[in-house]
Amino acid sequence: MNLSSIYLLALSTFGLTPSLCFAQLDEIPVVTINDEGTWRPVTYVSIPGGTSNVPLLVDTGSASIAFCNDIDMGNSAETIYYGCNAYGDGSYGWVGSFYNALLSFGDYNEEVTDPELSFVALMKTQNAGMCTPNIKGIMGTDLSYDRRYVKEQVLPTSGHKDCSLTETASYFSGQFVKTMLNSADQYTFAFIGLSKERKREYVAKDKVEQTSVMAFGERARVRVKNHTSAGSAAFASDESSWYTFSNNVTFDITGLKKDTDCMLLTGGDCKVTIDNKKANNPVIIDSGTSQMILPWLHGALKEFEGMITNETSLTISIGDVQLSFDSDTLIDWNKGEHVITNGDTSSARLGLPVFWMYDILFDVNAKNLTENK
Repeated sequence: MNLSSIYLLALSTFGLTPSLCFAQLDEIPVVTINDEGTWRPVTYVSIPGGTSNVPLLVDTGSASIAFCNDIDMGNSAETIYYGCNAYGDGSYGWVGSFYNALLSFGDYNEEVTDPELSFVALMKTQNAGMCTPNIKGIMGTDLSYDRRYVKEQVLPTSGHKDCSLTETASYFSGQFVKTMLNSADQYTFAFIGLSKERKREYVAKDKVEQTSVMAFGERARVRVKNHTSAGSAAFASDESSWYTFSNNVTFDITGLKKDTDCMLLTGGDCKVTIDNKKANNPVIIDSGTSQMILPWLHGALKEFEGMITNETSLTISIGDVQLSFDSDTLIDWNKGEHVITNGDTSSARLGLPVFWMYDILFDVNAKNLTENK
C-alpha cells in the first residue's frame, strides 16, 4: 500500500435544505474479500436482536443500505415504506421494505454503533448479484438522496427497467450524510488502507488501530494528513452522479514491447483522452465496480501480457491527479481478471483496484444537502 492519496473534490450543489446535525461514528472497518472469484469491499454490520456480522458490499454509487431476504431484522421496526433501486442500464436491482434500525459496524475488532437511527431495506427479491454466500446486501455511501414508496415496487428487469418515478412518497439521504459533515456545507469521507491481500484474519490481529477503514468527516482528514497527495480532481455538478469526473480523463500506456501494440489495444494511439463533458458514458470512480474498465478494444487483453516489459506503465490523469500503475501491477491485474475493456475508447471506469493502490479522500461541497427520513 503506498502512502499516496487522491483528493476528490465535488463542486455540486444539491437542491435540498441544509442540516447541521453531527453523528459520533467517525470510521468503520472495511476489508476486501474474494466473493466467488470477484474481489469486493465489505463491511460487517450487526442488527440488535437479529443477524450479526452481515457482510455488506460498500458502494460509493448507491445511497441505500439493503439486506438480503434471509437476514433477521431482529428488533428493527418495519415502516410503511417500500424501496426500489435500479443499477446500470436500469434492468437489474432490488425491491423490498424499509425498516428503522440501530446498526453496529465491525467484526473481529470492537464494534462501533452508529448513534443515528438507520433507515434500511430488507430485500424481497433482487437480480443484481448482491446475495451470495459471502455478500448479504449493499451499503451505499452516496450523498445523493433516494426514494421511498408507499406502494410495493416491481423488480427492475430488461422488460421493466428502472424504478417508478411517479409513485414517490418522499426522499431520504444516505446513512452517513450527517457523519460526513464537518462544516455547514463540506462533506468528507475516505477509504484508507484497502488492499486485495487484506483478509478478515488480518484485521483480527490489528488491535492498535484499524488500518483498513472508511473514515468520515474530520477523522478522514486526520487519516491522510501525513500522506503525499497524488493531486485533486473535480466532480461534475449533476446531483444524481456526483462521482462523475468533470475533468477530461487520460489513459496513457507506455513502454510496450512493440510500436504496433497500441493499435491492438486502442485501434490507434497509446494515449486515450475522454472528454467527460461530452461523453455519453463519462468516466466515474466507483468502489462497487469490482474491475478497472479501460478504454480499449474487446479482445485486447488476450495479448496484453505479451506486450508488457519491465518499462511498461499505465498513467491515468484526471485534473492534476496522476495515477501510475507499473508492469507488475498490470500483469497481476490482467491475470486476476481485475481489468476488462470497454470495447472502444469512448468510456472507462475507475473501479475497486484503484482503491487498493491509493487511499482516496472524497471532499464534497454540497451547500444544500440534507437528511430527510
